[in-house]
Amino acid sequence: MTDHYRYEPSVWVRSIVEDDLLVRLATELTRPCPHLTDPEHQRYAYALWAPDLLLCADCIGPVMDAPAGMCDRCGEAQAAHQNDYIPTTDGEGWVLLFRLCEDCQRREMSQ
Repeated sequence: MTDHYRYEPSVWVRSIVEDDLLVRLATELTRPCPHLTDPEHQRYAYALWAPDLLLCADCIGPVMDAPAGMCDRCGEAQAAHQNDYIPTTDGEGWVLLFRLCEDCQRREMSQ
């Protein structure tokens, strides 16, 4: 179900990265898993369908395996695509995971 695309992220994706996630971390609404204090766990993931968690690669499995729910963008349709967006050019750091319905997937990829 994961779709890997290289594209310019939409305003919606950038606002999550630049605004929502930073606010959630600053206000402790999103909790990092305990492994993220370990220097060996340098890559982490933030899944929009589990916004209270920031997880390392070792802990993301159960979140990734969760059944697809509603679209993370419109919230109205069943999610059909799981996407990842890596905001760094070297592939290090973190990844934003989001699930989109068919209509939102088309909108996201066309922007």
